[in-house]
Amino acid sequence: MTWVASLLGRVAATVAAVSLVACASPPPLQPWSLPPDASALGQSGPWRVVEADISREVDAARGDCQAVVERYTPQGDAPPGRTPLVFAHGFLRDVAQHRDHARHWASWGVPVYLVGHCSGGWTRPIEGVAGGGAGVLAGFMRQVADASGAPAVVYGGFSAGGRASRLVAWGDARTVGWLGLDPVDRLPRDTPTAPFPMAALFAPPQSCNAQQVGRGLTRAAADGRSLQVQGSTHCHFEWPSNVLCRAACGEPGSEEHNAELRRRISTLALAFLRWRVGLDAQPPDAMWADNPGLWVQPAP
Repeated sequence: MTWVASLLGRVAATVAAVSLVACASPPPLQPWSLPPDASALGQSGPWRVVEADISREVDAARGDCQAVVERYTPQGDAPPGRTPLVFAHGFLRDVAQHRDHARHWASWGVPVYLVGHCSGGWTRPIEGVAGGGAGVLAGFMRQVADASGAPAVVYGGFSAGGRASRLVAWGDARTVGWLGLDPVDRLPRDTPTAPFPMAALFAPPQSCNAQQVGRGLTRAAADGRSLQVQGSTHCHFEWPSNVLCRAACGEPGSEEHNAELRRRISTLALAFLRWRVGLDAQPPDAMWADNPGLWVQPAP
């Protein structure tokens, strides 16, 4: 019963991690400032959001692994963006960990599709994180983009979902942008330059983002930025997160402290998304220029 011993070992490690996290002190919040025209992006936007589970409509599957697909559609007097974001969750995570991000972004006019594996999709032997698992999820994302009927698409992902989204973004001529939330991925040396803008937001180096292994991803873009959100952990890039992430990766701090970090991350992501879906004409460079709450890796 090797799998039983493995499960018990994971439970013990989780309990120990929870104990350690409970005793940790939160990193201090760094000063933060936004241009006046961007400050409102941290609040709910003017569009009403209609949510729907469209898993059966898209019917993306491989073997007995059925994709989970949730759609967040902005509706209001002003026309929303026509270019959707197709977004993937991370290792052993779920679309549920990004619903509040999706609601926030859609409230500002960005159509969002959350795409997920079946519950065991990452962990099957033939579908590991470094190989088929990311490829399967990338394939699901491509099917969702096709089903949307959109002439252009932005891809994105959290943690290991960053790899899946990067794989599909490079293979789809409709891609007009890529967004990584603490992505865990490393580009092959022969990767061609991406013709679309890329933005990646990171926690400081830690075990859960493989010591920020994805930091070089945006250097493969003709227009790329990597931003480190000071004081954050891997779990702050989920919204909402849960006890499993907090146990493994840590999320010290009060509820208000953690909510502020999530607001910062979601606001930065939203500014990039609104630019790429055509709702804002200019890139959001002013948001991170001379901001002490961020560390900025410039484009090569």
